[in-house]
Amino acid sequence: MREKILATINKIIEEDYDDTYYPYEPLTEDNLLSDSNMDSFSYSMFWLNVQEPYNLRVKRKYKSIEEYPDEQYNKDMISWINKLDYKTYKVKHLINRIERCM
Repeated sequence: MREKILATINKIIEEDYDDTYYPYEPLTEDNLLSDSNMDSFSYSMFWLNVQEPYNLRVKRKYKSIEEYPDEQYNKDMISWINKLDYKTYKVKHLINRIERCM
């Protein structure tokens, strides 16, 4: 399962990747998410595209995205994403979060 999630993460990154400065290189679980060299637009697209297929959510009291009160989901996700330390946040941490949400 982890390999499939990793492949999806890499596919999402590659779809919106701007290779003007760096060539695209697939990530491994031990890479920092910032090793992707995504620009700010790519990060925005990445978080939008990774949320839906994996029911990614921040609060455990909600079992699915649909259970969130109106607009609360976006507020919670933005808050969580803004607090991430991209100097330490690895791809495996994201995969762990996705597995907990499945």
